[in-house]
Amino acid sequence: MADKELELNGAVANAIDGAVRLLGDIERFGLRLASLRLQASEGAAAEIFVSLAVPADCDPEQLRSRFARHCAVLSLRLDRVALQ
Repeated sequence: MADKELELNGAVANAIDGAVRLLGDIERFGLRLASLRLQASEGAAAEIFVSLAVPADCDPEQLRSRFARHCAVLSLRLDRVALQ
């Protein structure tokens, strides 16, 4: 089964806390991280950009909402979903 590539971006209240929480879920769910980028903004906050390879039968919106539940994540949206 082919993988899908998901690109998510959003804002985190604390760059390090937000990244660690998202990376923990990515590892826990057995997903493959393609890239992670943080763009610092005011204080500890940052924009976060994540690219993942996920199974083709994965529900992207359900995954996005699971990642967005963390208190450090202020917003998170799906930017792109594509078959690899």
